[in-house]
Amino acid sequence: MKFWQRLSSRVLLALVLLAPGRAVAQAGTALVDCTKKEFKRDDSAASLYAWSGMAEDEIKSMRAAGTFDDPHAIVKGSSKGAEYCKKMISKRGSAWCQEPQNVKYQKSLKRLLALCHVQQATALPARVNGVDCSDKKFTHPSASVDQLLSWVEMSLRSLDGLDENEAYRVKPICADAIKYSGTAYCKGQGSPKALQALAKVQAKCQTSQKKFSDDKARAQAANKASIAAARARRKIVAFPKIKYRGADKSGLARAMRRAMLAGHQAKKADELLRVVPAGAWNKGRYKNKVRFQAIMGIVLWADDDNDGVCRFTSYNFIKDKKGKRWSKLRFRSFCNGCAEGWTKCNN
Repeated sequence: MKFWQRLSSRVLLALVLLAPGRAVAQAGTALVDCTKKEFKRDDSAASLYAWSGMAEDEIKSMRAAGTFDDPHAIVKGSSKGAEYCKKMISKRGSAWCQEPQNVKYQKSLKRLLALCHVQQATALPARVNGVDCSDKKFTHPSASVDQLLSWVEMSLRSLDGLDENEAYRVKPICADAIKYSGTAYCKGQGSPKALQALAKVQAKCQTSQKKFSDDKARAQAANKASIAAARARRKIVAFPKIKYRGADKSGLARAMRRAMLAGHQAKKADELLRVVPAGAWNKGRYKNKVRFQAIMGIVLWADDDNDGVCRFTSYNFIKDKKGKRWSKLRFRSFCNGCAEGWTKCNN
C-alpha cells in the first residue's frame, strides 16, 4: 500500500470511528458517531442522500484514473480523494443519523465506508444515562422513534401542569418519559434526537422533583415556625368543636392517621394522640379533568415534654378518582388560617 493511501485511510478512520467513552448507540453496530458535528447537517435526509448519489461512481473513477491518492489532484473541489470521501460520508452519514432505520440510507452508507476504506464503528455498549437496551422495558415494536419522542413531550408537558398537591404524580410521569425516550434511543440506534430527549427528561424530572421537595420543605418549615410562634405566646384553649358533615367519621379518622404516616408527617402512630375530621368534603377537578375530593382534619399531637399541654393543628387531605374507584386518602398540606393552638392533652 502506498504511503498516501495508508495515510488517507488512517485520517478517515480517525474522523469516523467513535472516540473512546463517547459511544451512544444501542447494542449492535453503529455505522458512524451521530453525536459528531460532521454528522449533524441541517439539510433533510433526502437531500443529503441525493447530493451524495454520485459519490461511489466518482470514487471508482478516481481510483481507476489513479488520482484518488494523488496529493496534487483536484477532484470536485477537493485536493484528494480522501477529502472527497470525508465530505460524502458526512452527507450520507447525516442522512442515516436522521433516519437510522432507513434501509436504503444504511446500505449506501456501508458501501461508501467500504469504498473509502473506512471501517464502520465497532460494537457499542447498550447502557447510557441509565438506559439498558437489553431491558424489555425499552422495547415497543409498534411505535416509531418519532411517535415515542412525541409521547416524551406529552409527558413533560403534563409535568408543567401539575398542581402543588400532585407531587405524587411526578414519579410515574417521569418513569413513563424515561421509558419512551429510552425506547426511542434504543430503537433509533442512539440517534441524537433520542439522546437529547433522554437528557431533557432526566433534567426536567430532576427539576420537578426538587421543586416539589422544596415546596414540602417550605411547608414543613412554616408549620414548625407556626408551632414555635404559638408556643411563645402559648394560650391554652379548648379543643375545637368543628362538626364533620359526612359519613363514617371513625373510618375517615383512621384514613387520616394512615395518610399522616404515609406522607411522613408523623414518624410513628403514637405521635397522633387524636385525629378528627372537620367540615365537609370539597369536590372538584384537576386541570386534567380528574375528579378529586378534599377535606380538613385536626390532629392533636402527643405531649412531647410531659407538661400536660398538647399542640393541635389542622391539615388538608385529598383523594382522587382513578377509573371507577377512589384512591386512598393522602396528606395534602398544612391548612393555613385553620384551627391550631394548645389545649389540655386529655381534652
